[in-house]
Amino acid sequence: MKKFLKWLDNFWYHYKWPVIIFTAFAVFAIIMTAQFFSRAEFDLDLLYAGPLNPTPNQLRDAETEISKLISDDLNDDGKKNCQITPFYLLTDEQAKALQAEYDAKEELFFVDRAKLADTQQKFTTQISAGNSALLILDPAWYTLLREQDLIIPLSETEGIAGTELENLSADGYSFRLADTPFAQFFTAVQVFPEDTVICLRRISTASAFIGKKEAEEQLALAKKTLRAMAAFGEGQ
Repeated sequence: MKKFLKWLDNFWYHYKWPVIIFTAFAVFAIIMTAQFFSRAEFDLDLLYAGPLNPTPNQLRDAETEISKLISDDLNDDGKKNCQITPFYLLTDEQAKALQAEYDAKEELFFVDRAKLADTQQKFTTQISAGNSALLILDPAWYTLLREQDLIIPLSETEGIAGTELENLSADGYSFRLADTPFAQFFTAVQVFPEDTVICLRRISTASAFIGKKEAEEQLALAKKTLRAMAAFGEGQ
């Protein structure tokens, strides 16, 4: 056993980066293959990244409420629904604060940074290859994606551009979820941290070549859903 562990340690030392790169490409290929060959079970795919680690019930309730805004049955199954893919991610500051919180209570706890790094890699791959166009993000991850020009400005979003709804945005690219009339009315989406933002992601590089039609449909429905969140209650 000791020989095996020594060999494994030596292997990891010499081949760490090739293994990481190969794994990233493998995950990328799996996501693209699944999207290309499978029938979508949900009409709208959303992605959450941030410090909330939602329970299955919390996710289900949030999905149920957001599904009430979905206007199109993209997969023709007679239902209009969505799914939220969660990525539990902490910035260094959040990880340190969480650790300090448990240390102050003298409770045994440690931040699994290796798992966080793995989750961040999966998040990056999903952003590069996935179809999720409507993103629910912690401000840190939102800023990262915006700096990479992956977020669509609201001025390019039909139904929001040139309307009073743009005034709900502090930066012209996103809404703070808690500020939307929809989130103020439906309690299940209030589970996300108060500073969480919601925004639109540009079609991924991979989807521009494989599954472009599906990606364009996702983006169009995401735009309609975002507008419905911001305009919820109008005319009622």
